[in-house]
Amino acid sequence: MNTPVLTGASLPLAPTVIQLSANQIACIKEFAGSKNVRYYLNAIHFRTDGSRVYMSATDGHMGAILRSPEGAVTGPDISWIVPIELFDRLGKSPVTL
Repeated sequence: MNTPVLTGASLPLAPTVIQLSANQIACIKEFAGSKNVRYYLNAIHFRTDGSRVYMSATDGHMGAILRSPEGAVTGPDISWIVPIELFDRLGKSPVTL
């Protein structure tokens, strides 16, 4: 009888959860482009490393990188580019991605 072998490629992906304050998002949004022809500048880059998230944004002339406090991330490491339009309607409450 053959026993199936699970490899890393066949295992289901665990979700990554990032918890941030609305102030952190508002701060990094100031550096992202808006309505830029270069659409990739109209976004925020999120990269996780362990239990921290690094957020970066640029409009082509200025840029910023913010590091979250320890414990803001649960799940596997990711690298996401998220359009800033997703954050336009946020209030002052904490954000979970």
